[in-house]
Amino acid sequence: MAYLALVEAAGADGLLRWVRTGYARRVATHGEPGRSRALWWASVEERVIPLVDHDYYLREGALDSVAAAESVDFVRFLSEGDGAEAFAHLMRRRRAGDDFDAAMAQAYQSDLGQLEQAWRLDLARPSRARLAAQSGGCRGIGRNRGSQGVA
Repeated sequence: MAYLALVEAAGADGLLRWVRTGYARRVATHGEPGRSRALWWASVEERVIPLVDHDYYLREGALDSVAAAESVDFVRFLSEGDGAEAFAHLMRRRRAGDDFDAAMAQAYQSDLGQLEQAWRLDLARPSRARLAAQSGGCRGIGRNRGSQGVA
């Protein structure tokens, strides 16, 4: 349903696959621990996929991939807090016929590359690692090993 609502808001051909997939899976909320784990590992292993490559990695059957987890998180980054109005503006500009880059620049007063850099910094924040640990993404981290019988 979220996917269809987004397509309706932005137009049938208005959005890249990573935006559609990221939004739909973010709204659905199922699979969050797995996505947190995938994001954490990608960040630790320094294998975060560039956004320009996400559509390739999200081809049929790859919806549980690192690219899918990153797409969900980037859409979160774009649409959360102060970004909520900008995200809605992006959808309106796409529906009006603006190409994606122009709509993005107008909505966020920044280009996709700059937004991706800001998102990568957000992804690397120490508090994000704690969230992954709390969701089961980093088993054993932050736990008292002595209580598990490990000295």
